[in-house]
Amino acid sequence: MQINVSDIRKACTMLCDHLESTRRASIEIKVDYYWVIDQEDKYMLDSEPGSLGMGQISDDWQEVQDLISGKTEPSTHVLIHLAAIMCLIGETTQW
Repeated sequence: MQINVSDIRKACTMLCDHLESTRRASIEIKVDYYWVIDQEDKYMLDSEPGSLGMGQISDDWQEVQDLISGKTEPSTHVLIHLAAIMCLIGETTQW
């Protein structure tokens, strides 16, 4: 499967526009910690994951803010942090 970056950008823009159009210029986050499956186990479906890690939304948001402010350079690793935030918003915000 090939996924075009331009399609990812378009989907993100459409979804952010949708959030703003529903008068949600900001979203209150009520949880901070979450479970993470180790990367080496995450896509190995022939066995159960070995162990769980812990992630923190506030740390993820700090990574994104550091990117936005120019404190850090763009890196695909920041996508992992942004994805955790987007996942939480998608799972907890219904409208």
